[in-house]
Parts: sequence; structure tokens; C-alpha cells
Amino acid sequence: GKKKYFIIKDQNYISCLLVAQIYNNKAMIVDLVSLDYNYSIYLIKKFINYCYEKKINQIKFSTSNKSLIKKINKNLKFNHKHFESFIYIKNLVNEKLINKELLKNSESCETYVSGDVLIR
Repeated sequence: GKKKYFIIKDQNYISCLLVAQIYNNKAMIVDLVSLDYNYSIYLIKKFINYCYEKKINQIKFSTSNKSLIKKINKNLKFNHKHFESFIYIKNLVNEKLINKELLKNSESCETYVSGDVLIR
């Protein structure tokens, strides 16, 4: 897909960055980095408006950042799925090298991009 970058600057410094990938009428937020959750929400809303204008009818975003998820739930109406992703560490859990219960209580602020490279 085609990459798109959305940024917010505050006093000439980048305070929020949203990286998206767009293919046909589908979009995926592949990474979102921010100094403040309010910036994140603002930029997500801007991105949703951009998608609406471009007739992109499906947007995917995945994160394990529980604080951001709470903020999104308060500020946006959307359909979502809750799932646990153990793609790269499933074997470590199966071999009992990592306790799955500890993972449930942990927060890694993972997105598609960071989750893909974090464990590697």
C-alpha cells in the first residue's frame, strides 16, 4: 500500500506522528507516537476525516496501550475487536519461559510496526 504520514507540530517540534498504509479503500494505522494522548486522539480524528473524504471505508488500528485505548473509547465511536496477540512470543509462553498471566497485566504500547520488530 501507499504510505501516508500525519503529524502535529507544537512550537516547531513534532508532538505526534501517525503513520498509515492505504490500499484501495482500506487503511491501516501502522504506528502512532505521541507526547500526549490528546494529540493522538486529535490526529486519529483527522485521519478518519481524511479517509472519509477519500472514500476509504475500512480503517484498522491495533494497539496494546491501555491508556490510549481508554481515551479512544471515550472519544470515538467505532466497531472494535479485543484480542491478545502473542505472535512472536507464543513459543516462549508454551515453553513456560514467559508467564502468560504477567503479559495480561503488562503494557507495551505496541502497534503493528513496534510489535513486529519489538521481539525480534
